[in-house]
Amino acid sequence: MQGGRLLSLMLILALVVTTWGFAGGSALAATPTVSLEKAIIIAKGFFAIPAELSEFSSNYNEYGEKATWWLNWHGSGGEGGETTIQVDAVTGDVLSMYRWTPRSSQQSVVKLPKLSQEEAEKIAAGLIKKLQPEKSRDLQLMREPDQPAVIVNPYGPARYQFHYQRFFQEIPFPANGIRILLDGETGEIMEYSFSWDDVSLKVPETILDQKAADRIFQEKFGMELIYFRPSPEKRGQKMPVQLVYRVKDPSRILIDAISGEKIEPEQDYYGPERDFAMGEQNMKSAADSGAPILTPQEEKEVIELESLLTQEQALGLAKKVLDVPRDYVLSNASLRDIWDEPGKKAWAFSWRPDSDEYRGYLDVTIEAKSGEIISFSDYRYDENKEKKDPQYDREQAKEIAKKFIKNLQPEKFGDTRYREHQIPAGEKPPRIHNFAFERMVDGIPFPQNGFDLTIDAVTGSVTYYRL
Repeated sequence: MQGGRLLSLMLILALVVTTWGFAGGSALAATPTVSLEKAIIIAKGFFAIPAELSEFSSNYNEYGEKATWWLNWHGSGGEGGETTIQVDAVTGDVLSMYRWTPRSSQQSVVKLPKLSQEEAEKIAAGLIKKLQPEKSRDLQLMREPDQPAVIVNPYGPARYQFHYQRFFQEIPFPANGIRILLDGETGEIMEYSFSWDDVSLKVPETILDQKAADRIFQEKFGMELIYFRPSPEKRGQKMPVQLVYRVKDPSRILIDAISGEKIEPEQDYYGPERDFAMGEQNMKSAADSGAPILTPQEEKEVIELESLLTQEQALGLAKKVLDVPRDYVLSNASLRDIWDEPGKKAWAFSWRPDSDEYRGYLDVTIEAKSGEIISFSDYRYDENKEKKDPQYDREQAKEIAKKFIKNLQPEKFGDTRYREHQIPAGEKPPRIHNFAFERMVDGIPFPQNGFDLTIDAVTGSVTYYRL
């Protein structure tokens, strides 16, 4: 085993960072500067969208330190496939692109690519220089024996895949880089993904040499003898069981290259530091290449978005209804389509405790135009809860549910009837009570419409609600 090569890949760079300060009560990204319209222009400036993909939709999402626009073009009636592009809403970087086209049912044999590997590499390298001109200098094309560059199968054209990894002063950063998949017949880009941590990297003057790293590796990790059966290379082949040496617990080989200490994989070794310069350059380069014109469908989406509640307005409505604990932080925010109501969008928010311990969550979804609470789920961990007796019987819990709906949706509640749940038999009083109120239209029930609620029998609080 090439222990030296393995360790060189696992040693951690010393990172000099400036920690990002998040705004009060939130662990999300910085304020987005890229509008939906600008995101569309950036995406179309780098990737051509086929004319047959005339339908357009978008979602917006904030999670961790990322804020992204998810853009989707698809054919009417499901024809012509689809193209999906993600754009960073803060920097303007294209984070990913995926193109799917219906395969031809006529192909029944494996076809070799028309393009040579060298020609395909030129296309991939050209795309990277176009999308990331500055960062391309820190990327190296990886030759991976277990992942051949060309992929052939009888279900579609041959494809080339390339992986470019980030390096800093000849030290690899395996989690950062670019992956590209392109059509071996036409050279069309089918998939693109970009991952890059905006941190300042610095190799200190003193760092463990290879011999010291090898010694620490043997002391703290080491090898073990195991039985191993390789995967067969072809159908019907029976592979023999072999005795081999492997690294003990291979997922945990992380050694601090300065102190020599073993690092636990879950340890957050560096904090985020934003660098917006490249994103601004990408936005400028997309514009300089001749800004694409928005289609009527894209313009419609942009205009509709302007008529919706802003994130701050939707959050304000949520906090009027929900009791968000003081130690909770906003961990996710997204604006997305309501899947069973085409043309409508909803804001979705998630809060989590600001600690490493799992102590609950609070999720809410709000209709983005009317501001109606569509659903929420509120779970709070209490290690002593099982020792507490229920304080609310079913009738008391039912009154809590009815009062909650009347306060939130008085008109809609007037058009519902209570639908009794079948209560499972048991000696102990239930710890939760579930209720359903179904919609009535001209005296006829509409079971798919109405309200569903869960009441905590110990606290009397509403822990689940769905309109």
